[in-house]
Amino acid sequence: MFCPSIALVPNAHHERCRRLVTEQERSGLTQREFCDSRGIAYSTFASWRRRVLDERLAEPDDDTSAFVTVELAPEVPTYRPSNTLSLTLPSGVRIDGISPGTVATAAALVASL
Repeated sequence: MFCPSIALVPNAHHERCRRLVTEQERSGLTQREFCDSRGIAYSTFASWRRRVLDERLAEPDDDTSAFVTVELAPEVPTYRPSNTLSLTLPSGVRIDGISPGTVATAAALVASL
């Protein structure tokens, strides 16, 4: 014979687990501190938490998405004044923007390579 009160117990327990996991997340307490304050065995809570998080991942809310749309701005050409140099090393490394004031620094950098 079917007993409706027995059928509700697992759902009520599951909702309680979900509520406690959410409370712990918002509490600012570590999981162990939260469990100690509630008299819950840490291993039991960890099991509940794992199930609740797996459930959240399996069924994301309509309001949240794992992906967001990103629009990239068109690339704007970089202005280089005519009094700068670019140096391309044999390895393919390129040093741009060498100005008369930074020639010594660029020379020291190349010498250290």
